Amino acid sequence: MSRTAAFLLLADTKATYTIEGEQPAHTRIERWGRIVGDAGKQLLTIEELERLQSIVISDYRFVMPGLRLNGGFIGSHDRTTGLPLPEHISAKAKDLERLMQGFFETYELLVNSQYPAVLMSSQLAFGFVFIHPFEDGNGRLHRYLLNHILAETGFVPK
Repeated sequence: MSRTAAFLLLADTKATYTIEGEQPAHTRIERWGRIVGDAGKQLLTIEELERLQSIVISDYRFVMPGLRLNGGFIGSHDRTTGLPLPEHISAKAKDLERLMQGFFETYELLVNSQYPAVLMSSQLAFGFVFIHPFEDGNGRLHRYLLNHILAETGFVPK
């Protein structure tokens, strides 16, 4: 059973980088897989999310770590005009501290309740990725949160 779980975790980790359009070194994939495998063991805080972001984004030459200082969007740019073609517009940077405080308050309320773990993990992960607090790494951290909450609540073994 543990071999199967390890295989699925590695496959999931590879898929998460594929979703982001990246092809990292195998060691980086294994490192992130170990972190996801340890989900639910650390206290979930903004500092922990920033630590995880630093692992996801190993090269900060083009990305500022921590909460965004500017606006953001997910999408592409028009080839002719260069104008953004957003699929999602992120929360305003000036609102991020307050929104993340609300995220953690909601997390505390739900994790200390009898709320179903699957619903809790999906709602909190969606809230996180909707806020999109970081310049990069939000998608992978969103997928980490799913694992973290399911493990922390005992829905899946740690």
